[in-house]
Amino acid sequence: MLLVQYCGVYSEDKKDVAIRQFMEARTKDKSYADAYRRTYIKEGLMNEKYVEKNITNEILEEQKREKKDETREASETVTIDIEQLGASIGMEAKEQRLSSGKVVKSLVWDQENLLKAVNEVKHLSEEGKPVKITGAAPAWLVSALAHTVHPCPVSVYTPQIGKYVDIPGLAHGEANPEGEVAFKTTETGDSVLIEYNMDLPKDVNAYDENNLSKVVVPEVAHGKAVYLSGRAPNYLTVAIAEAYAHTNSSVSLFQPGVGYTCSITHSRAKKLGDLTKDSVLKEKMKEQLMASKENKEIEAKEVETKEGLEIG
Repeated sequence: MLLVQYCGVYSEDKKDVAIRQFMEARTKDKSYADAYRRTYIKEGLMNEKYVEKNITNEILEEQKREKKDETREASETVTIDIEQLGASIGMEAKEQRLSSGKVVKSLVWDQENLLKAVNEVKHLSEEGKPVKITGAAPAWLVSALAHTVHPCPVSVYTPQIGKYVDIPGLAHGEANPEGEVAFKTTETGDSVLIEYNMDLPKDVNAYDENNLSKVVVPEVAHGKAVYLSGRAPNYLTVAIAEAYAHTNSSVSLFQPGVGYTCSITHSRAKKLGDLTKDSVLKEKMKEQLMASKENKEIEAKEVETKEGLEIG
């Protein structure tokens, strides 16, 4: 290391301490580093004639390396900006009134624009580069985009924590408490309703993104249409949706006041962007549950009749 050149006639231990303290200070605060430098030059631990030249050169080299890394990362990743994506397919922001009464301008996504957006980004799946998704959007839109670029690694920007969160592949099975997500499953006919909520520790009101990979989703019958309902950061909802993307016929995500929008589909009966009203889904599942109950009662009576004939 260049800083070895600055050392004077003191013991190796003292030189090591000087180098370590100077390096640590320089990475944290320049003023601290300058203070260490002046002290060590005075004590003979650092040779003044090398200090300015070599420190400056080392800093410049570090800056070049960092810039090179940033440039390489930028060239190896693709960013899907929701606002820019909307503009590229001809969308314009519209005024909307929030529940608080405040009026804001934002993109209003529907099935038509969803299909256009998916068509706009589908080529990325062939490029194989990591994809970053940023911007305000309903979870079903982010889910659809994430699935469209599969098998590219996807990360979702979360403004509340100021960083991108990678979307991992989640395991299926019994719930893992460390994942801090609780599930309730209702399965009838060809549909599965999966309700989920963040199961946070006492006095904690924010999900820890580091626990995302620990989430274990419920095992459900393959091939059925999955409906997801819950309140969570987009990255968590998208990860849960993607967990059923390759085992079930479709995945639809709930949006309050709207219903369930299909974000992933492998079925001709369910198109991307198809909307299922919450009341319609509940009625459908109720009918399927009743039909299943009636079928079981009929089967039970048939068994009783058969057993009675055998006895007679």
